[in-house]
Amino acid sequence: MPLDALHGLVDRLARAPGIRQMRQHRWEAYFRRNPGLNLFQGIYPSYEDARSAIPPSARAGYDTDAAAALYADWFDVFDYDYPAMFWVQRALIDGARHIVDLGGHIGIKYYAFSRHCRFPDDLHWEVVDVPAVIQRGRSIAAERTDAPHLNFSNGLPQSLVYDVLFASGSLQYLPESLSQLLQGRYTPSWIIVNTMPLHPRHSYFTVNSFGPGFAAYRVERRNDFVQAVENLGYRLLAEWRNIGKTLDLPFNRGYGLDHYTGMTFFAERRA
Repeated sequence: MPLDALHGLVDRLARAPGIRQMRQHRWEAYFRRNPGLNLFQGIYPSYEDARSAIPPSARAGYDTDAAAALYADWFDVFDYDYPAMFWVQRALIDGARHIVDLGGHIGIKYYAFSRHCRFPDDLHWEVVDVPAVIQRGRSIAAERTDAPHLNFSNGLPQSLVYDVLFASGSLQYLPESLSQLLQGRYTPSWIIVNTMPLHPRHSYFTVNSFGPGFAAYRVERRNDFVQAVENLGYRLLAEWRNIGKTLDLPFNRGYGLDHYTGMTFFAERRA
C-alpha cells in the first residue's frame, strides 16, 4: 500500500465514531487533571455555560493566591508586545497621562514597557484586576523602586476619567464583552487591545486551563468585535497579528486560531 494511502487510512480510522469517542474521552480526562498547560476544551454558547463546565473540584478564575503568583518574572517585552507598546507610547506623546490597564495582573506590562518607553513624570498607570492579584501587585510594587506611576484597583468605576484603556490578554476572561463593559461608562480617547482571540467566522466560549486553575474563555468574531467598538464612537487605527499565540481546540475543527490579534482604536469625537 502506498504511504499516502496508508496515512489516509489511519486518518479515517482515527475519525471513526467509536475511536473518535474514545480519543475524546481520553482527552477530556487529561484536560480535567489540569496539567498546568495553556489548554482549551469544548465550545459553549455563553460565559455561564463555559464556567459551569469547569471541573467541580477545580479552582475557577484568577482570584486565588496561586493565580496571583503567575507571571512573577514576566517583565520582558515579547515579540507580540511591540505593536501595543508603540501605540501606548504614541498615546503618551499625544498627551495621554492616565492609563487603565484592564486585567494587567501585577503590572507586568507596566514594568516591561517602562524599560523601553519614556514615561512622563505625571503618568498614572492604574491596573484593574481581581483582589488576590491586586494584593500581590501592591506588595511587589512597594518593594521596588521602579514603579512610581503604578497604582491598583479592584474594579472599573462607573465615572472614572482616563485617557487610555489598555487590555493585554485579559478581555477574553471577562463575562462582559468590551462594548458591554463600556456601555454607560466613561469612554477614553484610546483603546489598545493585545493578544486577543478573534476568529474570522465564529463567536463562542470555551474552557481554558491556565495552570493553577480553569476559566471561562471568550472568543469573538473579529468583525462583530470591531463593529461593536466602532458603534461606541471609535475608529480602528491599526490592527496586527500576535504571531506565536495560538488556540488549539481539539475535536472542534475550524474553531481554533493560528494567531491572536491586537488593535488600536481612537475616539472619533475627540479626533
